[in-house]
Amino acid sequence: MNFTNLSRLVDDLVQKQGGYRGPTSTTDSAEYLDWAMKVLAQRCAFFDPKVSFALVADQETYRLDNLSTFSKYVLDPLSVYIGGNPLYDASGRRAGLWTINELNQFNPQWRTQSHGTPYVAVAYGSNTLLLNPKPDSTTVSAGNCFVEGTVVPGWWKTDGTYSASGAAGVVADGTATPDLPADMHEVLAVLAAVKAIKPMADSDAGWALVNAYSTELADSVETLARRNRAAMSALGSILPSDRAQRFVRLDGSLRRW
Repeated sequence: MNFTNLSRLVDDLVQKQGGYRGPTSTTDSAEYLDWAMKVLAQRCAFFDPKVSFALVADQETYRLDNLSTFSKYVLDPLSVYIGGNPLYDASGRRAGLWTINELNQFNPQWRTQSHGTPYVAVAYGSNTLLLNPKPDSTTVSAGNCFVEGTVVPGWWKTDGTYSASGAAGVVADGTATPDLPADMHEVLAVLAAVKAIKPMADSDAGWALVNAYSTELADSVETLARRNRAAMSALGSILPSDRAQRFVRLDGSLRRW
């Protein structure tokens, strides 16, 4: 479904749930769909091995939702490549990230370290990536910097170009389509309808409606999430939350995948 069709479906779902207040503006539809896309991405772990990363000389930290820095909105960075070369985790055995504790332990002077070519990447907080040491101008000029991880999918415009800025970036293009499997389009609309009905709704409320709306759709979400994580595992890319190997199903129960 395209943006226009999704917006209409959101209106229909809102009306069926008793929350209809007239046709939703395209701006509001984009806001609801963007929220829904992020919720869906958090559940399904859409993986991208090559998110372009624009370094800035002497800049140590980078917001993962800054599309001026990253070519896509990164949810969970798994590894970082500088100059085309991977940065290794604290064990030195595989590409990956360090923790702040590991950085403090192995390089306690990192806060005052001079610039250079980064050899450590740390993800902390909800959306921040730290590089140590901070990049120098030579490293920035060399380019070929990427992040591997899970992302929030964007939209394909009618002209074939890709918009990573979400539905808000395609409101003028009603035929733009979300970069999702076809069976996820309806899930996106159901989640968006929850936000339209209850602006303060959280993701739990969204998944509750998806489960009530269609168990088939709910099962398709779980199947996609399971497949995505299995594919990342096969590549050696494991999300931090996957190490416990326990996930909450849409019906609230727990199941090992």
